[in-house]
Amino acid sequence: MKLVSTVVSSIKIQSSASLLLPLLALGLSFGVSDQAFARDVCKNVSIKIENGTSDTVKVTKFEYFDFDKNKYRTENLLGVDGQEKLNPGKSFTQTRDLGQVGNDRTKFRVTYRHQQGGIKFENPVSVTTSSFTCTNNSSQRVLLNK
Repeated sequence: MKLVSTVVSSIKIQSSASLLLPLLALGLSFGVSDQAFARDVCKNVSIKIENGTSDTVKVTKFEYFDFDKNKYRTENLLGVDGQEKLNPGKSFTQTRDLGQVGNDRTKFRVTYRHQQGGIKFENPVSVTTSSFTCTNNSSQRVLLNK
């Protein structure tokens, strides 16, 4: 009976070990993925959006381009209602971490609308910056001039 108990205990330990090893490997692979992902983040980018027009504008969307995936990514840096009004010659600055573009090329696209009068705004227009390499603690300016 003692021999059977020892064999059963040995099987339980081996079964537990055979389950733990793949789980440990899976956990390590996630750790590597998180570290790899962390390297692909451009941290503390200071983004300044300036109104270079003679009208008050309402900024409605900010995007940056992920060249690796060939797509724009939206970054929510606008006011609580998803927009930011700027009088002529005024600007606002936000600091953000931009995922998927750490030390990679990117460009910014800002969509905004000119105020016609009162609460009426024209159709949206967009301005896109030239491409640049995104590095940590960098500063970028977007001039609205259309």
